[in-house]
Amino acid sequence: MRKIRKTRWDKELIKQEKWLGPEEIPSDPLGDLTTTNNQFSIWELNESKSNLDRLIAAIASNGDHVANFDFVIFSIDHRTIEEMGIELSRSIGKCPDKEIANFHRDMGKFSGSKLVNFVKWILENGETERYQVKKVSKLIANSIQNGFIKKDDLKDSIYVKVRPLLNN
Repeated sequence: MRKIRKTRWDKELIKQEKWLGPEEIPSDPLGDLTTTNNQFSIWELNESKSNLDRLIAAIASNGDHVANFDFVIFSIDHRTIEEMGIELSRSIGKCPDKEIANFHRDMGKFSGSKLVNFVKWILENGETERYQVKKVSKLIANSIQNGFIKKDDLKDSIYVKVRPLLNN
């Protein structure tokens, strides 16, 4: 799973771009996969996706304010990763939910053309979704109430938004 801006990945809008050639993609989705040292972060969902809401709460609570949360889900196997010439490695993510931090992964060894091919692959195989701010706020509040996130680890702007949702 990767946090994105959903409008950049809208397959119907992309189809309307008549100026794109048959094998081309717009450049906008590349902006959601910015790399550092030729790699970027993703978050691993468990097979049943039962950790999705908790993942979103953890990632969203790491921001400056509560907002809509757009993301793309894709399932990629090790054979496809090898064929693309990229790497997937475990790393500890930066988020206030210490258990969820273990679901962080780095994808790396991206050249420009490999990144474009990966975006094409996500456009063909991924599913985008948006959680509205109200749902995101509830997910963060649930994580606080369940002890996954400590209120002291949140920025004040996040805590002020979710505090009314907490059962004190």
